[in-house]
Amino acid sequence: GERTPMTVQSGQNFPIPGYVRQVLDTLERAGWEAWLVGGCVRDHLLGRPAKDYDVATNAPPERVQGLFPVVAPTGLAFGGVTVVLEGGRVEVTAFRSDRGYSDGRHPDAVAYGATAREDAARRDFTIGALFWHPRRGLYDPTGQGLADLEAGVIRAVGSPRLRFQEDALRILRAARFAAQLGFSVEAETRAALGACAPGLARVSRERVTGELLKLLTTPYPQRLELLGECGALDLLFDGRMLPHRRRDYTLAAKVPLSPGVRLAAFCLGTGLPLSVLKQSLRLPGALAREAGDLLTLGLRRPSGDPLWLKARLARYRPETVLSALHLWQAAQGEDLSGARRALVRILAAGEPIRVAQLAVDGRDLLALGVLPQEIGGCLGALAMLVLAYPRCNNRDFLLSQAGFICQIGTGVGPTT
Repeated sequence: GERTPMTVQSGQNFPIPGYVRQVLDTLERAGWEAWLVGGCVRDHLLGRPAKDYDVATNAPPERVQGLFPVVAPTGLAFGGVTVVLEGGRVEVTAFRSDRGYSDGRHPDAVAYGATAREDAARRDFTIGALFWHPRRGLYDPTGQGLADLEAGVIRAVGSPRLRFQEDALRILRAARFAAQLGFSVEAETRAALGACAPGLARVSRERVTGELLKLLTTPYPQRLELLGECGALDLLFDGRMLPHRRRDYTLAAKVPLSPGVRLAAFCLGTGLPLSVLKQSLRLPGALAREAGDLLTLGLRRPSGDPLWLKARLARYRPETVLSALHLWQAAQGEDLSGARRALVRILAAGEPIRVAQLAVDGRDLLALGVLPQEIGGCLGALAMLVLAYPRCNNRDFLLSQAGFICQIGTGVGPTT
């Protein structure tokens, strides 16, 4: 679905936590200028809860450090420190202007003593260059940030090409903000995405991975199309996806908001092999395994038959099996609500599904005389029997069947 139009709230009555106000007041009592800036201001105006708070000030970082008892020099080289107070942490960054980005990420030099207007000019997007103060209210240095919020538009500050040449990760951030908010990308900014996409080759895989995972887990992951159209995805994945006209970017929007499920849907919708995804990104191992399991399950037509479901539950977590049903339904358009209900009934019944739930274990089989190398296969066979006939999970019965299974498998049966 597309974005529901948002009503931009008044800049007044911004409910900020006490520890944030303490930072503003402390800076101002010392004679410095201080504003809230960036995402917290944007989110307040859109009626969204703020995740964190950033303060911009004309105080140099060393002066900020002297005003608070606990300060972490998290971004000291670029004018930023983290003030740690009892209520939380606040990022405090000095107004600055940047000079050169020869590494395609960091400014070669920063100059302090800038004004709030000059500080806004080096930021990436107009909706993130809004300032707010408890007494002064809203300040929109670019003159476009508030209008772009109201219109639902992502627009680069100043020259889009310059912003993306400074740091190509901003290309992914443009698509991610569009996906988070359901916004569109302004025409000149959108054109610059493609023109500057080759710069992504200089961005670390860790930063690319972080942005793509954030984008995939937004309300509008279909905004991935922005990156497909500008060629960014082909650059990142070595042209191993389906031709653009055949890709389905909507698939990720039809499955639950979970990183593993969204990754699997991204692979299915774009034809991207999981192996290429893992080579190109820096995925956490557990996340890559989850996506792999989902693709293994989601490429075969599922069944609502209890035995089929229980056989999958014996190998995969219940959440994985349920997600695979969602993935197949999204990809094939087949209603699997009956299979999901059957899965819930199986889980609620608490029937034995895994080897660990059998009434016998390896020690029992050893005592029976089963050879050590045959125990795993024998337990697996017993588990399949119990999957089909849950009432057979009885110690004496399973021991009798174990002897029979080993006799068939080896021709001699357990030793006596």
